[in-house]
This record gives sequence, structure tokens and C-alpha cells, in this order.
Amino acid sequence: MIPIYQPYLTEKSIKYAEQALRSNWLSHKGPFVEKTTNKLKEMLGVNHVLLLNNGTAGCHLLARIIRKFYPNINEIVCPNHVYVAAWNGFIQENFPLAIENTDQWTLLREEYGNFDDGQCILIVHNVGNIVNVPKLQRDNPKLIIVEDACEAFGGTYEGKPAGSASLASVFSFYSNKTITQGEGGALVTNREDVYEYAKLLHGQGMGKVQYIHDDLGYNYRTTNVAAAILLGQLEDYSIISERKSEIFSYYKKEFGKLNYITFPHITDDTTPANWIFTLRLINNPSYHNLQNYLHDHMIEIRPMFYSIERHPHTHNFISNINRDIALDDKIANEFFMIPSYPDLDRATQDHIIKTIQEYAKEYKLDK
Repeated sequence: MIPIYQPYLTEKSIKYAEQALRSNWLSHKGPFVEKTTNKLKEMLGVNHVLLLNNGTAGCHLLARIIRKFYPNINEIVCPNHVYVAAWNGFIQENFPLAIENTDQWTLLREEYGNFDDGQCILIVHNVGNIVNVPKLQRDNPKLIIVEDACEAFGGTYEGKPAGSASLASVFSFYSNKTITQGEGGALVTNREDVYEYAKLLHGQGMGKVQYIHDDLGYNYRTTNVAAAILLGQLEDYSIISERKSEIFSYYKKEFGKLNYITFPHITDDTTPANWIFTLRLINNPSYHNLQNYLHDHMIEIRPMFYSIERHPHTHNFISNINRDIALDDKIANEFFMIPSYPDLDRATQDHIIKTIQEYAKEYKLDK
């Protein structure tokens, strides 16, 4: 089976992980935590980085940050058709969610209009396609913006790294991400007070006096071993990024010859993160038919993220939703993700492309 993704561990990641293991610094303390933090600050151009055990923890911290610093915020404006962790952190803090329509061409929020004083907007750079946050800030200077950049590492807006412009942003370094530490993430911000509060919470709320806990916190810390793996990935990012670019470029060239396939459109003055290759098979009647067909040809794929209403636990937290059921069905059936990991070779890519063409011919989508 050709997997949807598999991590690309360079020799540096393996070497640093071994050094961390042999040092006996196995928990959240150790030299690699500091080195990796500094490397991320350099690469993202931000003042503060807080390493975490995963991106989901970071989304929860975003919600706590809004509660702490902006108590007037009573509603989070969110996109639809994103990974559920983006919503869950705010649901855990009992925020009502105003869900906006998804643009079927970008897979981002359909449009950005007027906002109320009591609203905060959660930007999600969906499947690596980037929202131009600096432009949104200029158009809405009083708007509080946070970013779920879990799928956006390597993307840019207006020449700046995605995730670097808002109040706070979250990255994921899960094993299916371009840069990985197995399980891991980071919260980034340019505000010292935001950073100090997030740092307090991620260390179980313990303040300057040992075992005196100043707030309700969590153990959201990463480990020195995981940070060592991540440092190797970051130092070798150019190698990994170049390989991903080659894979994405070849897919775009070959699939671009087919009039029944499109890709998410890129928004103005942004560069997408080449995370996982997502395409649209126009008029495909059923995702599950496609999934079964490709599975029979030893190809693993993933569906596009479903509408929030498909998740029962979210229902009581939806304050407003502009839902288009026909659009939901179209996104669910026509969009899907295909293997695009750095080690993917050209022959395997050709097999994937050919098999999708054969499926389209069998279902008469190539007309």
C-alpha cells in the first residue's frame, strides 16, 4: 500500500535524538528544547516560541489566551471544512462558533466582511493554502486574529512566514507534517505577555514558587528527545522542502493536463505550504467509490475535512452557520488528498496519476 504520508527523518534528526537519549535529558528540560526554540524563532521571524506536545494543545491555548486578554470576546468566527482540532480548543472554553461558508476554489473562508467588536477570528490555513493575514489586519485594524497554522509551515503571506503576523499562532509537527517530531507543536507570538501566560498554562499553571499553581494549567510540554528530532528537521528544512516542491510541481504539471481535475486556488500575495497534495475531481459522484477504487490499486487517500455539523459534539456551540448543503456534498465527494511524502518517487507518482485517470474514465468524468 502506498501510504498517504510517512515522515522523512534526516540523519541529523536521528543523530540529535540519540544525543538526547544518551544525555539522560528525556523530559521537557534539556538543551535541545532551547536550541529548537531559537531555531524556530529565527525561521519564523517571531519574538517568542513555546514548544508543545501537539498542535491540538496549541489550539486550546489560543482559546485561553483570548479569554485572558480579551474578556469582551463572546464569539469566534471560524471557517468550515477544517480539521476538528481548530474548533475543539474553543469549544473546550465554551466559546460560541460562527461558522462561515467555504470557498470551493480555495478551501478557505468564502469572504471576509465586517466584524463585531465582540468577535475574534480564527484563521485556518487549510491544507496548506494561505490566508493573507496582513491584508485582513489592514482592512480590519481593530480585529483580534489568531491562526491555526498547523498545516502551514513553509507558507508565506506578503513575503512573511505564515503564522507570524497575528496575536498568536499554532503549528503542528505531527508525523504527517512536512516538518515532524512525531508528536509536537508550537505556539508563536510577538507579545511577551501572551507568551508568558501560555508558558504558565503549558507547565500546569505553576508559577515562580515551586508547586504553587497560579492558574488552571495543563501538561502541554514537549520533551528534549522530541525537540532534538525537530531540530534536525529544521536544519535540513531546505532538503525536505525542495523534495516536496518537486513532488507538488510534477503533480500539478501532469494533473494540469486534465480538464476534470483542479487544485485549490492560491490567494493573492501568498505562497502555499506544500503540505499534502489536495485535488478536486470535478463531478465525482462518491468519495467512497474513489477511495475503494484506489485502495484496490494499493493507494491510500484521505477525504477533505467535513462540515462542522457532521461532528455531533459541536452542535451546541454553533451560534451561526451559513451552510450550503449542496456545497458540503460537493466538497466531500470531489476533494481528496493523495500521497505526497518527501520519499515518494516518480514511478509511484505516475502510478497514482494513471490510476486516477483510469477511475475518471470508468466513471465517465473525463468527458
